[in-house]
Amino acid sequence: MEESIDCIWTALRTLDFSFGEKLKTLKVENSSIDTKKFETLFLDIVPVKFPNLSSLTLEDNKIESLRPIVDRIKNDKARTASNSILRRLDLFDNPVWHELTEGNLEEKAAVLSL
Repeated sequence: MEESIDCIWTALRTLDFSFGEKLKTLKVENSSIDTKKFETLFLDIVPVKFPNLSSLTLEDNKIESLRPIVDRIKNDKARTASNSILRRLDLFDNPVWHELTEGNLEEKAAVLSL
């Protein structure tokens, strides 16, 4: 399982997809995506390879925090992340989801900053 996840992750990072500009929804569930991989996906892959993506579902992964992503967006001089048209982000059943539902104010502030 881990090998197939690594293969998919490598493909997302390195390949150019002919359908990239047409893709509207991407679901990557139960794939061991952690906070660092989410940051790379959200800020480096999606805006460049899938510029018209409007819905990203990452249920049941290992994303623990959104704060590093928000910090990077705030310091992004090229404003790459702000070029995204992403309107829906589903992080259900990730550690960060549980932090949000339990009232972690720092994570809630991070979500509102996105």
